[in-house]
Amino acid sequence: MAAIGIFGVMSYSVERRTKELSIRMALGADAGRLQRMLVFEGLTLAASDRARLASAGVLTIALDRWISRLLFDVGALDPATYAFVIVVTGGVAALACYLPARRATLIHPMTAMRHE
Repeated sequence: MAAIGIFGVMSYSVERRTKELSIRMALGADAGRLQRMLVFEGLTLAASDRARLASAGVLTIALDRWISRLLFDVGALDPATYAFVIVVTGGVAALACYLPARRATLIHPMTAMRHE
């Protein structure tokens, strides 16, 4: 669900900035650099909500015993599980940011400026 949300927000953001991106490309900006810029902005957005991350960690510790009954052969505070979830979520967020960024840089600058 997080990937779908990030993808939607990034798609909307890129769509709103199409004219800006096409002007940058017309002035000589490298498509790869624009992609990196957009992916970095999206990942910053995805990781910026530290309050939710902190509250989820506190809630996990508070519900330790209940979670232990739901998990088989894994402790509720298993660091490998948390690391795996963080890596997978980060990878999905990066992919959800990359796809709209790539699509935006494939548009020819003149076509994008005529459309607006």
